[in-house]
Amino acid sequence: FKYKKLSEISEQFVCQLVLTDVNGNKYATDLTDYTRMSRSVTTVDGIEYAVYDDHAVTLSFDGSTEDVVIPDNVDGKPVTSIGNETFKLSKIKSVVLPEGLKGISFCAFQNCSSLESVTLPSTLESIDEQAFLGCGSLKDITIPEGLKFLGPFAFSNCKKLDAMTLPTSLVYYGEYAVPYEVSITFEGNENYKYENEALFTADGKTLVQCFSKEESYIIPKGTEVIGCQAFRYNYHIKNITIPEGVKTISSGAFFTATGLDGDKLTFPDTLEVIGDQAFGCTVFDERNPIKTLKLGRNVRKIGKNAFNMFEISSFEVDEKNETFSSKEGFLTNKNGDAVLLAPYVDGDELVIPNGIATLYTDDMFSQNKDHVDKLVLSDTVVTLNASSLYGIEELKIGSGLRNILSINSLATITSIEISEGNLNFTVVDDVLYSKDMKELLLYMKNKKDTSFDIPEGVTRIERNAFNYNDNLKEISIPKSLRDIGTEIGSSAGNVFSEAPSLKKITVSVTNKHYAARNGILYSKDGTIVYAIPRKMSGTVELEKSATTIEAGAAYSLENVDEVKLPEGLVTIKSSNFMDIKAKIHIPETATNISSRTFDNTKGITICGKKGSVAEELANARGLKFEEE
Repeated sequence: FKYKKLSEISEQFVCQLVLTDVNGNKYATDLTDYTRMSRSVTTVDGIEYAVYDDHAVTLSFDGSTEDVVIPDNVDGKPVTSIGNETFKLSKIKSVVLPEGLKGISFCAFQNCSSLESVTLPSTLESIDEQAFLGCGSLKDITIPEGLKFLGPFAFSNCKKLDAMTLPTSLVYYGEYAVPYEVSITFEGNENYKYENEALFTADGKTLVQCFSKEESYIIPKGTEVIGCQAFRYNYHIKNITIPEGVKTISSGAFFTATGLDGDKLTFPDTLEVIGDQAFGCTVFDERNPIKTLKLGRNVRKIGKNAFNMFEISSFEVDEKNETFSSKEGFLTNKNGDAVLLAPYVDGDELVIPNGIATLYTDDMFSQNKDHVDKLVLSDTVVTLNASSLYGIEELKIGSGLRNILSINSLATITSIEISEGNLNFTVVDDVLYSKDMKELLLYMKNKKDTSFDIPEGVTRIERNAFNYNDNLKEISIPKSLRDIGTEIGSSAGNVFSEAPSLKKITVSVTNKHYAARNGILYSKDGTIVYAIPRKMSGTVELEKSATTIEAGAAYSLENVDEVKLPEGLVTIKSSNFMDIKAKIHIPETATNISSRTFDNTKGITICGKKGSVAEELANARGLKFEEE
């Protein structure tokens, strides 16, 4: 960051990060060169431009021209930048960019599959992230001297690009900016050097990207960091020699380098960090086997999905390592009581060994997500992070389990067996409860019943308990229930508004917190609407007592034709009326409507009084308005 005194910045066009030092002086990040200025929009030859006081920027393209020539000025203002996604997915074949242009922004030409020729100006200083990603017909391009910034994945997946000369002026080369198949020339740069068929930082300590197409590659001594995406998609390399001195294998360093022979992979004792997906792959890639992966004494950090490219049958950790250990082939914490990664098993069942107390990482099960469907917990397991259970259908819980984290991730579970000695959980008729039957935790996806009476005594239901069952259409709420798993924010909703096939809710008349009217769930006094079942159809008319529609209460009503909101309704909170194509009657009293409502609803009609919030909402969303 560069800092300026706040008093020198005047009116800034974007938000700033303001810092105060120990003496009380205020500073702000210089996030943009644009001070507040007038802006107009004009179109020339199918290209829309934003025209400011002293420059112009492209905004969009109508796609009617194959050969594009960008003018050096628009309305007398110099064109200085190709804006974000201006030509993305267009069918242009050639483009000539004018002298004076300084930048090509994010995804400006992404996936222009017919683009064959690009003429860049000598004034160009930056090509941003993914600017030409997926331009599969681009055969050659001349990068001008003066370019300083080449963003990540700038020319990724440009399959016909054979050669490129990088300028001496380059200050930043982003990860996988150029595909490894391209033959590059790069000499005389003060920040980088090209040697041993790879691009390095000038000091030789970071291998930025390897362009070798040989089966074996020896990383030179003196390298300390294998950079992000350094060997990405390099299918040629089968054997890699990582020398002593390397401390970091960065995120995605060998992503989808699926030719690597895992059994010949050896890490140096100096290795400290293995980043996220360092040896990752896509779900479509075949994974290579490793009998034993050995980790040295200095490894202190392993990122998420770091080894997904392999099937590792056993982990082995140096006894002097102060962060990790291994137990019966499992990668564990130093104490050996928490599983970080389970080894690949040849079968459909994974058994957690005795002595393990915690299974807590998100990718604990990643080595087995394609074939294992049964997990057996030993009696010593106390905590299970369910977010790691990819594809598990059967779960056997031992006597010691007390905590299930991210229980909503048990989407695929069809059978749970619980040890008789367990004091915390029980299963009754394919429903998982707390042992005291006060919490309903999971209604299993394979349960065939179309109606369900929540047992008396249940006081709380886990938010996503019914999310995975498509058979359940009616739910009856008992006197005891007082917590329906309500959440706020981006995942607003509750256990009933989320149930995918629910048509009707009923409530015991003795319940002190909730009431149901015409299948809809309200607060006891009828003022708050908590859930309109997702599979209701026809016309939905709320009670006259309703003043508030709670967040997510009417999330998706795809079968409803008409919704009548009563006079007196004031508030519609976030995440309501998404994916709906009905006629919505909004009263004048509804003056507090969240901006996060009526998304993805181009087929609906908003009905209300002229000049009301209803009309304002319709205009803001581009929806049809019908005056009442």
